[in-house]
Amino acid sequence: DRKLFRDYLKSKSQTQLDFRRDLENDIIIGAMYAKFRRGQADVSPDRVEEFYDKNQRLFVVEAKVRIREIKLTPVAGEPKDVIMQQAVDLQKQIRMGVDFAELAKKHGQSPLKASGGYWGGMVSKREISNALLREKAFSLKKGEFTEPFVLEETRVNAVGKIEPTGKYAIYILKAEDRQATGVKSLEEVRQEIEQLVARDLDRQARARWVARLRRDAYVKYFDD
Repeated sequence: DRKLFRDYLKSKSQTQLDFRRDLENDIIIGAMYAKFRRGQADVSPDRVEEFYDKNQRLFVVEAKVRIREIKLTPVAGEPKDVIMQQAVDLQKQIRMGVDFAELAKKHGQSPLKASGGYWGGMVSKREISNALLREKAFSLKKGEFTEPFVLEETRVNAVGKIEPTGKYAIYILKAEDRQATGVKSLEEVRQEIEQLVARDLDRQARARWVARLRRDAYVKYFDD
């Protein structure tokens, strides 16, 4: 619509010649950026390997463990030794080959009871806030389970400090899987590195192009 076009130019304080010049510049800049843009296919295997060797810290894998728990707590004020005996009896059943998850569903008293005490995925040390649970979980190898242990429960008070609640729970933990600390292999991260290097090459090429233009003219440059 010609009227809308004239109104647009007026709102921008532009003439048709100004608009055409800006459009031509946008097309030229877009074409030049497309020329310099690198894809993953432009990144050589040698460059990928060099990046991997120099930046292995970026691909470190934390130690992680997959845990199930059986948590027992007093229901009617039972003394601690009674609850501990229940835990010892469950441990005996585990040693005899009874399924840990089924025992957790039947006897556990945690919110995870319905899922067989499953913590939900692999967890790292920094994801376990309680120091004793963290220590016990990461003391286990795959397939191992802990002796029953007592955990004194705590809470965060109104001023943000941790304080005991006076309550306790007795836990048995089992490690279903374990992942050691290490560095991802080159093949695991090859595609990621290709993308990183391609973006870096793109930035370098655009910077060189803009530097050449600035030698001859004023250019206002906007980052992506």
